[in-house]
Amino acid sequence: MRLLPVAARRRGGRGPAVAVAAVVALLLVGAAGAAGVAWSRSWPRRVGETLRRALEGAVLEPASLQVSVASRPAFALLGGRIDRLTVAGRGLKAGEVVADRFRLEGEGIRLDLAASAREGRLVIASARRLDVQLVLSEQAINDYLQRNGQLASLLRVRLLPEGPRLVLEASVQQETVSLGLEGRLAVEPGNVVALLPDRLSIERDGTPALQLDVSGSPGVLRVPVGPLPVPVAIDRLETADGELWVYGHYAPASP
Repeated sequence: MRLLPVAARRRGGRGPAVAVAAVVALLLVGAAGAAGVAWSRSWPRRVGETLRRALEGAVLEPASLQVSVASRPAFALLGGRIDRLTVAGRGLKAGEVVADRFRLEGEGIRLDLAASAREGRLVIASARRLDVQLVLSEQAINDYLQRNGQLASLLRVRLLPEGPRLVLEASVQQETVSLGLEGRLAVEPGNVVALLPDRLSIERDGTPALQLDVSGSPGVLRVPVGPLPVPVAIDRLETADGELWVYGHYAPASP
């Protein structure tokens, strides 16, 4: 029987140990990688929950808040870099009026997560695009106008697809007299929605009795929208049956 040199036997004996060590190392690397992937995937949920809690005080229905964030790589969220952001909910406090529904969508956003959580709003450093959509009900607008003495109890603003209308109906000698002021909406400085009158009409039992052109008259009703959890400049208004749709974009406050 041929005997191997001692050195040769030792070299052959280390082979299985080296293989085991390599396998263990690969397993550790794989486990660390899997843990890192799971950790990074949890950040959109964590940051979204942070922003949701920050905005709870700005809405009347906190349970309706839905927040979605996304970034690549995910750990960029730690620094407040958000590639895509969507926030939606109901009952947003817009100053002295409340929006029935709202939606905020943006891209390329940088915000301060800690300051947002502390101040109850989105503290934004910059945004490539950030659009806001609010839906105000006819009832909310009338309530505001009456609370602030701009609208007598017999008057009411009606919102129609063709535009706003201020109406008054009363019974005079068993006849129904309807007074209507038709107009259009405009945005005044400070995100104030103003009703600009165009035509005054009087109807008796549904039959037109008189029409007057009152275009050029100063706005008779004004509704300020804001402040909001995001600094916004309103740039478009649309009316529907019983609703006012307000569209705006992110407008950083002047230093």
